[in-house]
Amino acid sequence: NGMLTMYAPKMGTDDGGAAIWGDAATFIPWNMYQAYGDSAILKQNYSDMKAWVDWITKHTKVPNLWIGCFQFGDWLALDGEVPGLPTGKTDEDYIASVYYYASTKIVAETAKVLGHSEDAKKYQKQAEKILQAIRDEYVTKNGRLAIDTQTAYALALYFNIVPKDKKARVAKDLVTRLHKDNDHLKTGFVGTPFINQVLSQNGYHKLAMKIFMQEDFPSWLYAVKLGATTVWERWNSVEADGSMNPEGMNSLNHYSIGAVMEWVYRYVLGIREHKNGYQRIEFAPMFDYRLKHVKGHYDSSYGRFNVEYQIETDESHMIKVNLDVPYGTVVKADLPRAKRVNVNGEEKDNGFELTVGHYEINYIPTHDY
Repeated sequence: NGMLTMYAPKMGTDDGGAAIWGDAATFIPWNMYQAYGDSAILKQNYSDMKAWVDWITKHTKVPNLWIGCFQFGDWLALDGEVPGLPTGKTDEDYIASVYYYASTKIVAETAKVLGHSEDAKKYQKQAEKILQAIRDEYVTKNGRLAIDTQTAYALALYFNIVPKDKKARVAKDLVTRLHKDNDHLKTGFVGTPFINQVLSQNGYHKLAMKIFMQEDFPSWLYAVKLGATTVWERWNSVEADGSMNPEGMNSLNHYSIGAVMEWVYRYVLGIREHKNGYQRIEFAPMFDYRLKHVKGHYDSSYGRFNVEYQIETDESHMIKVNLDVPYGTVVKADLPRAKRVNVNGEEKDNGFELTVGHYEINYIPTHDY
């Protein structure tokens, strides 16, 4: 009937129907389509994507809000008020309703791509009703969020739950919350992928970098310093003394909080936005003095897009950027603190486009790092 079980393969259990885990039905085909620009995966999964959203609609206790079902919440968050309860402090119904909205919107967009205009209208209208219901329930008219947790703010910003003119207020409230938490994350599986992204999007990249570079618990580098070569299920699956966390559920190869790497690729490396499966790429890195030399690549279906940059390379604060653009790809470069830049010996205005080739770019920023 459209429900997704808790496990795949389902291992003999029919339990399921929980937000985020079940939203794999919509998010995975949509993300694959975004990455490759090939609508075949949407055609293959369209009926299941619709069935999932329709299943939620049938089983929620309140119209347009996903309420009254078992939910995992912000799994293994550190802000839970009941010791030993792994669901975190963020209201589970709020999280579920946000994902109900996101999945419904994905179905509407998928219908549009596949030319199902009636479905596109139907699910778009439904998404608008869900969004309004979430705003009525959880956001004041001045933009204050009813739930004061890092994850609640991150979801509100990332999924555009708050109107555009209220985003600055919500971003500021998120920063205030983070400062109260000593600029350390308290997020679980749900909030962690989005915190740094919404900070960088809304003018707080420096704080995102600070959080990323923290070395004490809870942080990514806490695990690295204890010798981790894979991502753990918990922020502290291994304790500082090397013993296993006594609470249990200590998978040491559990990607979850490793999802911060999307932020690294988008904002640190700079492969920001893309269209048609990376046929067009917006390259817009954000520099920070704590990472002076950054190098990485993405293997798109057009070929490998290589990025390498160094900041503060000499006394004049020169920035150097090397790019390799594959055949068939157009890259629009928007470099920070730049007006005129030197590209392979030729002066260009910032915001220039590049096609296939190797490029050596350098410029002196308007302000040093």
